[in-house]
Amino acid sequence: MAIFTEAERTALRRAVALGVLRVNYGGNSVEYRSLQEMRDILRQMDLDLDGAAAPRVTRQIRLDSDKGV
Repeated sequence: MAIFTEAERTALRRAVALGVLRVNYGGNSVEYRSLQEMRDILRQMDLDLDGAAAPRVTRQIRLDSDKGV
């Protein structure tokens, strides 16, 4: 389950593009220390939201062996 929302990611992307450190979304306001911090959090949001949307693939490898006798 994602801990971030798409609205938060969109608001943060917009703030990064504008070069501002304060982000407002859904009645909340967050002020970041630096542009680098914003990029780091945006990267984590991308991993979290994109990972939540993609189905997980389970891969199995089955090995059978005998002594060849």
